[in-house]
This record gives sequence, C-alpha cells and structure tokens, in this order.
Amino acid sequence: MFYFCRTHEPALMWQLIFLGGSCNPTTWRHDVAIPFLKQHGITFYNPQVSNWRPELMEIEDQAKQTAELLFFVVDNQTRSTASMVEAAYLAGCGRQLILVIKDFTGPVEIAGETLSSREVDDLERSHAYLTDLVERQGIPVFSEMDAALKCTAKAIQQGVKVSELTKEDGAQPVKFPHVRVAGTLLALKDAFNAVDTNRSGRIGFADLNLAYKSITNEDLPAEEVLGTNSEKTFLFEDFCILTAEYRYKRKCLLKRLAYNFLQLPRKMADWVLGTDSLGQLGCSADTRRREIFLGGTCGRSTWRQDIAIPILRKHGISFFNPQLREWNAHYIAMEAAVKDGCRLLLYVITADTRGITSMIEVGNYIGQGCNIVLCMQNLGDGVKVENEMLTPTAVKDYNRARTYLADLANRDGVPVFDNIHEAVGCAVQKLKEAS
Repeated sequence: MFYFCRTHEPALMWQLIFLGGSCNPTTWRHDVAIPFLKQHGITFYNPQVSNWRPELMEIEDQAKQTAELLFFVVDNQTRSTASMVEAAYLAGCGRQLILVIKDFTGPVEIAGETLSSREVDDLERSHAYLTDLVERQGIPVFSEMDAALKCTAKAIQQGVKVSELTKEDGAQPVKFPHVRVAGTLLALKDAFNAVDTNRSGRIGFADLNLAYKSITNEDLPAEEVLGTNSEKTFLFEDFCILTAEYRYKRKCLLKRLAYNFLQLPRKMADWVLGTDSLGQLGCSADTRRREIFLGGTCGRSTWRQDIAIPILRKHGISFFNPQLREWNAHYIAMEAAVKDGCRLLLYVITADTRGITSMIEVGNYIGQGCNIVLCMQNLGDGVKVENEMLTPTAVKDYNRARTYLADLANRDGVPVFDNIHEAVGCAVQKLKEAS
C-alpha cells in the first residue's frame, strides 16, 4: 500500500485520509494517527511540516479535495482557530469528516502564555458551537483519538458512512441526524437538549415548559399536562406530542381571530394564520421570516443600531437582530430557524472581538452555499477584548482564522468587506437585484 510522499504529486490520487486540524507544536499525527494508519494499511496525507512553504497550499488543497475521509483534530494545546473554521466549512459541504475535539482542562497554557478565564470560556464556547454545527449534519464528534481512529478504519475498509457509525463502533450516536436546520424536529430537539442538562433523556415539567416556551413563547397548562402526578417526567417523544397538540389548539384560536381582520393586507392575515415556514414552528412575532439576519459581533457592539438597522429601515428591508442583553442556549433553536428562513445572512466581525464562534458559524454556512455578505476586520496590535489586552500571539492566532475565512469566502464567491457601511450596502443591493 502506497503512503503519500510530498515528492510525488501523482500519489495524491492514492491517499485516502487527510490529517487536518491542529498543527505545531502538536504531535498527534506523528505519535498516534500515522502509526495507526500504517498498521491498518490506510494511505494518508500529512500537511504538518517543519518548514512550510506557500507552494504547499495547492498540494494540500488537492489532497483535501481528493481524500475519501477528512480526519480533523481540534486539540487543547493550541487555539486551533483556523482549524475550527475549516472543520465547520467542510461539515457544511457535506464531506465525510471524523472530528476530534479535546476539552481544555485546568489552567490553559498556549505558546508559553496562560490564557485568561474569559478567553478559555470563549474557546470552550467555540468548541461547543462547532460540536453543535457538526452534529446537525449527522456527524458524531469524538473526544478520544483511539475511538476516532478505529471508526476511521471501519469507514474506509468497510465503506461505512461516518453518519452510520454506532455506539458499538466507539462513536457517540447523533440524535435525529439528517434534519435541516429549519426543520421542526431540529428546533424541538435543540429546545429539549438545552434543558436536559443531565443528558438523561427525561425532563420534569418545569424544564418541559421552558423548552416549550422557547419554541412558542407561551406556557403549557400545568394542570392539563400533569394531571394528578406532579412528579411526572417527559421523554423527547412526549415533548413533540405536547407541542403539536397545543400548537394545533393555538392555531384554531388564531383562525377565529383572523376572521375579524379579513380587511387587512394578505401578509397580516398570513401572519395571524401562521402560514409561513417559521410560523409553523410556533415562534413569536419577533421570530417571523425576515429578509436579513444580522449576525456576528454582539456584546456591547453597536454596529447594528448605529449603522445596519438605519440603512435597512431606509430601504424598507426587514431584519432579525439576535443581539440580546442576556443570551443563553435556549435561543439556539430559534436563531437556527430564523437564519434558515432569511433571504440573506449579513455577518459583521469587528476588530474588538475574538469572533471565533461567529467565524465558525460563517464557515459552516458558506459550506452549505447560503447567501452571505461578510464584513471582517482584523485585530490590531495591543487590542483589548472585554478589557483584556490580547498578546501578539493571540492576535496572530485570531487573525489567522480571519484570513482563512476570507479566503474561503472569496473562493466561494461570498463578498468580503472590512467596512460595515459597504457591507450593508452590498446586502441591500443583492436583495434588490434578487427581487
């Protein structure tokens, strides 16, 4: 069996595995992955070299394109910013992907620097978000290298799709795979999982009601649902049934109310009757279909209020603003449904944020072929994020992800700007041209 060697470009057609993800100073390829693959007679391409040269970019890209399976590791020894963006993009493209994410433990030191608790929280949030995005496409995420390699061998040698790997193979099964982001089941699954913090598969009424409220913006009637058993617990299937039942009752009520508004424009009637795709999810008025989703930097950033929203209102373009004073995981399902229903996704990643979670999100949506306009500003030397000054190494790492994402966007025909006014103007123009 031929193992790929850099000096023989024709051998690209023979390699089966692309070993992507965290590079220097990590040694997981040399220490673990390559010995395993050689032992099992599986060809591979290793992009990690001691002296990287620009001309290797084309070869690496060819290897990625021709590989039967992409093996990616996001480790805890580096920030892995560009690797996370790349993994999200490849998952969005529907590639066969084995992804290993190593959690951070204890004080985190990268390149001789101890990371602040805020930065660690940011990176952990990025790991969780990447896991969520990848699992949405039916791809299991691993925490252990050995299990991931065994699944890789089975996928290659037996022709098993990554999404078909089971718990017996060492993969953590993905619940409800192959569901589109805006699908009702996915929204329900996200809402249920958000409150099932113990991952037991059962939740009490308080959590059930919270999940239902995140979908419908209403409360469940406790007496009707619980009856005489106040300690009753509920499975995901119960949650689906209850949501369908009470949404139907609510829809009947709305139909009666709609009769009194027949003189209103058709759009208003449609809204009341809940005939649009997001209305079928039972979302509140603020989560109805919009033309533009305003994604990207949140926190204290005011680019939406100061720049984007005034321009969009001037042109009569509807939008969804996800910026909240207090965000929590219960909004994931709602935002996912809204994004999938928007005609265009506008992302602004400013120069005062690490922005890695937003970049992961953009990378995935580019892979899916969504209609996107991107505005991205590089971090400057000495920049402060949440009152913490970033080190030169940190600035380099986060800017590397920006550069990689910009390259992805350019290759896929996504407009990229560093000026917010220009990006919003481009978004407006694209919508007008498509009307």
